[in-house]
Amino acid sequence: MDPIGGDEEINKALREFEEKERTEQAASPIRKEESSPEESKMVGFIIRHSGGLIKDQRRAVFIVITLGVSFYLFFGGNGGEPSAPLPPPLEAEEAELAP
Repeated sequence: MDPIGGDEEINKALREFEEKERTEQAASPIRKEESSPEESKMVGFIIRHSGGLIKDQRRAVFIVITLGVSFYLFFGGNGGEPSAPLPPPLEAEEAELAP
């Protein structure tokens, strides 16, 4: 089989590279992620992407809970009511000012 189309040196180098790649893949087995079956994807994400700061599941769960409470308080913790009364519409003010 001639994938390049005639250049024997390139084909030889390609075959050598493929053989080397196969031997390296066989020598280094693929490592499975070390996560327990009860670990959620979010906890695993935090452990993997923390840069080594979070090393165990307990701390990662604490971070998830903290983030959840923070988002709730920041985005929806006031019960859906505005914090200050809304000003009256402009049309009502204009009607009051008209003689």
